[in-house]
Amino acid sequence: MSDLRALRETYTREKLIKVIEILKCGPEEYNKRDHTCKHSDDSPCVDPLECCLFDEYDERFPWKAVLVGYAYYESIETGKRMTVGHFVADIINREKIRDVWYDHMEAVSSVHAVVAETVFDRQGYMHRELYEEEPKMGSGVFKKEIGEGPLILLRFIEVDEKFRRRGIGTKLLSGLHKVAKQEEIEFICTYPKPDTKDTFTAFVRSVGYRRVARSNILAYATDEHHSSRQLAKHLDSKPVTVADRTQLLEYTTPICLVISKYMGNDAIRILQKFPIDTDWNETSIYGITPLHLAASFVAPEVIAFLLSRGKASSSIYQLTHYGNTPLGVLKATGVSVRYSPTSGPVMNLDHWRGHADDYVECYRLLSTAMNMPWDDALEKRVRAGCSCGECLEGVMSPRLQFLYSWCASDGSFLIFLPNIILPIGYIRDSVQVIKGRWGQNTDKESLQAVNSIFGHLPTTLSAVCDLESFQIGFTTLLEYTGAWIEEKMMPNASGLERKIDQYTELGGGDVQTYLELGGTINDALGYLFGECCYKAWSLKFRNLKETKAIPHCR
Repeated sequence: MSDLRALRETYTREKLIKVIEILKCGPEEYNKRDHTCKHSDDSPCVDPLECCLFDEYDERFPWKAVLVGYAYYESIETGKRMTVGHFVADIINREKIRDVWYDHMEAVSSVHAVVAETVFDRQGYMHRELYEEEPKMGSGVFKKEIGEGPLILLRFIEVDEKFRRRGIGTKLLSGLHKVAKQEEIEFICTYPKPDTKDTFTAFVRSVGYRRVARSNILAYATDEHHSSRQLAKHLDSKPVTVADRTQLLEYTTPICLVISKYMGNDAIRILQKFPIDTDWNETSIYGITPLHLAASFVAPEVIAFLLSRGKASSSIYQLTHYGNTPLGVLKATGVSVRYSPTSGPVMNLDHWRGHADDYVECYRLLSTAMNMPWDDALEKRVRAGCSCGECLEGVMSPRLQFLYSWCASDGSFLIFLPNIILPIGYIRDSVQVIKGRWGQNTDKESLQAVNSIFGHLPTTLSAVCDLESFQIGFTTLLEYTGAWIEEKMMPNASGLERKIDQYTELGGGDVQTYLELGGTINDALGYLFGECCYKAWSLKFRNLKETKAIPHCR
């Protein structure tokens, strides 16, 4: 364990000493039996097993070391300390993980994954287009050298609210920068949290951090002569976010400008006034045509209008600079909306479903224009996001079967499953939303979520799927499935049917009514498996040898 730096400044008026202390723990220091960590007052840890460094360091990742920095106010008279700020950062030895850069970074945390993917390629080198292509490079102060050598990732920095605006955060970062120089590390990267990114960005910019290209990643160069250190704060580039991406990049043609500003039929009314010789395939600087942009907005009316313009349909196969056809853009938008993290059961179930009808229609228009077959079965799979079709019939996909069996045999079933959003968590949210409708929760969002749950059922059930008895029976059947999963049983229609009588205390009569009205066990299982099999496939299982030959779903 290393005590890298202790900075002391005396404030006579307050009779306090400000202490900045930074400790390091890496694979060489990580030895609990011989733990010799000493703090800046030369006192060893009272209990080495509870040292803050051991909480932050993870021995599964020997290619990184952790830095923990603390800011204290220490009384001159009593010697007592009060922690007023701290940070956590990682020293990342990229050379040890070049071949598995993204996979290993993703395994540490979501912040590591964002930094690894946004700025760097699969080997940890900077994306070439971010320092060579004018629209993407932003200010251009960071070039390929940021992808060389070790890197420090500042995970977070926090100062007690009562002690802000006293230079404590600046002192903490100053200590980190000096440690970086001592360790001969040229760059420090950080990713602001979305809820504090404006204040955080302003703060780190004040001490020399600048944006990497037009991403949300900010970096600091320890070399004071580096071009990023010479760039004034107000000249730093702005990020390209999901909200303003089209405004900054794609709205460079008149047609795209209309599509971006107006929705649906309003856009069509304006486009109909364009001259007869209008080039409907006009391409923006990113190779984006009006058809690509309409697909990104999931706008079926606009797509239909553009396809009717004759020559506009020729862009149906055109690739953007990112290699996407209009259909590819639509799929990417669907994945982004569908699987973005949300809060609350209603949002978890309904986050994307408001787009579902428009998405399906856009998919039909574009695939038909590409001479691809379209039928009811494909429509059902597109709506649910399932590519194999079996999930929707109440059959576990091969991947989900493997994952289910692995967790059961490993003994971590009940603990592990909820963490990767398998059926148990989805059942809980679904049951809460449906029961809420027949209780006191009748707001618009809840009703829409309930309607979307039963919207996946066959059209032959449309006359009964809104009945309370049908929906409550469906809900109880989901609870049966959850109970069976907790018993480590593989859920399937035939097995669950045999178990129904054993779960009468959960409401057997409700399920019987549901079945008498025409509902089936497979309908409930199809709802669960169709939603869960993609989300369940975590990094750990993608990398297992046994899973390499398992076919994909989605």
